[in-house]
Amino acid sequence: MTLADLIKEGRLYDAVILTVGLIEKSAHEQQDMEGLIEAYRLCHTKEAKPYLLDMIKIGILKILFDATQTNIQVEELLQLAETISEYGHDITSGDHFEDYLSDFLYQVAQSMYNKENNIQASYRFLSAVAALRAPVRTEYILLENALKQNLQLPNTYSVFMSSGTQGQMLLPPQASLQMTSRARKRRFRVDILLEWASAWCKIESLYDALSKDRFFDCRIVAINMQEFAIDSTTAYPSFLKFLNERDIPFVPEEEYDLVERRPDALIYTNPYDGHHPKFAVEHVRHQGIRVIYLPYSVPFFVQKDNSVTLYDFPIHRHAWQIYVRSQRERRKYGMYCSAGNAHLAVVGAPIVDRLTELKNLIKPDPRFQKTFLWGIDYGFANRTATFGVYGERILQYFIEHPQYGLIVRPHPLFYGMVTKRGGVSKEAIRSFYDYCEAAPNVFLDLGDELTDAFCKSDALISDISSILVEYLSMGRPILYLNTQDTPKYKDYQEDDSDVLAHYYSGDSFERIVQFIEMVAKNEDPMREERDSILEKYFYRPMENAGETIKDLLKDALRNV
Repeated sequence: MTLADLIKEGRLYDAVILTVGLIEKSAHEQQDMEGLIEAYRLCHTKEAKPYLLDMIKIGILKILFDATQTNIQVEELLQLAETISEYGHDITSGDHFEDYLSDFLYQVAQSMYNKENNIQASYRFLSAVAALRAPVRTEYILLENALKQNLQLPNTYSVFMSSGTQGQMLLPPQASLQMTSRARKRRFRVDILLEWASAWCKIESLYDALSKDRFFDCRIVAINMQEFAIDSTTAYPSFLKFLNERDIPFVPEEEYDLVERRPDALIYTNPYDGHHPKFAVEHVRHQGIRVIYLPYSVPFFVQKDNSVTLYDFPIHRHAWQIYVRSQRERRKYGMYCSAGNAHLAVVGAPIVDRLTELKNLIKPDPRFQKTFLWGIDYGFANRTATFGVYGERILQYFIEHPQYGLIVRPHPLFYGMVTKRGGVSKEAIRSFYDYCEAAPNVFLDLGDELTDAFCKSDALISDISSILVEYLSMGRPILYLNTQDTPKYKDYQEDDSDVLAHYYSGDSFERIVQFIEMVAKNEDPMREERDSILEKYFYRPMENAGETIKDLLKDALRNV
């Protein structure tokens, strides 16, 4: 069995043992160069223990260097240089390995120049050193200067960009060498910070697009979210379990070294630095890492007292790129963000990609005449939560009408927020949950997948929340819950709250019942009105939003 085969099967301890044996043979026996280079490549794509992968890579380099002193072919070494330039500095690589790799490449470059008089090959190896973004040493520059004279390159150009020189690598017409510049060949490391399971559907299509494109090396970083309404001792393990059960590759926050990984960009879905202190925006920017913001939620109810929270936090001002779902949202950044909106791109919403894919595969339960999704929010302080007014009566209505199904989905922070801030007691909520679980036609959804509940419902009944906008893409009836005390948000202009004017209003229990009976009759007189505003709130790209973001990001990074 070859070294590459062992790595593929995850037998890394066996691979380390085999590597040691190959090192001993490399000084006097011919080696399988293609197999070694393939093994090196696999070490960059295998999710496994970093220190074992580093040991294997160092061993491979030792074997290859031994071979350079005997019978290795130049083209095989050039293949290795291309591989190193493509992957650059990997998450598995510590400082020791990086030094070893840099020394190896430099020694090969020097050997090619002195012994083989192969100027082009020597320069390619030196450019592979540059792709690592390793500290530039004097000997590198001296060798580069000698090579530039032979290749007739301008003195102002440096492959290491050491003096602020920018631009593409210049080669004379006679040089057949296909030089590898780090901006063109190395995979760009773009990592996504994910803080809870319910955010997965908001970035899934983007992750799929990035992970399938060889231009990118993308990792999901599972964040232990700091939020007083969440017990992180139970929530974080549950989040990791969610990722593992769905075979979603990820790096736990505690194993992610920002300095060592040195991503080209970090994608945030949550704007609050307090939720992820290790990845506070200013700290990340000081590391030279680009910040990208893809909002998890839809901003609602913009007023003077909350415009900073929604549009003028550090992440809004300092993000390199922000991807939003509509021209309308971009315009609001222009109104409220002190940095303006030139750094925004309108791309649509990745959750719509997921819903478009699933809504023809997942259907409402045929046992019921109609199934309703009830979204419960925790906004008692701003008077948008209606649980205390309608909660008991809505549940009782469905228990008395078993021909209808009801999916009860509280906001993920509902229990923690309400019990810690007051409004409803723990006992009252637990009693409510018990009643839900006892009713055969009521389904308490405390799970992580928002999209399943969307697809399994025929209509939405919800407190004022961003899911009111997200559910628009389903093309199904929507009723928003409100009371006499609820602020008249539907009268607001230049804000997503005016979308409420296009929904059915649940401003009394009688109106709620009327809505349920209307849906049961397959009536929906506001359908065309809602469809007409869909484009207003959701830009629909030709491709899905994930692919659109990926393409924009690729172009932006290429031009950096």
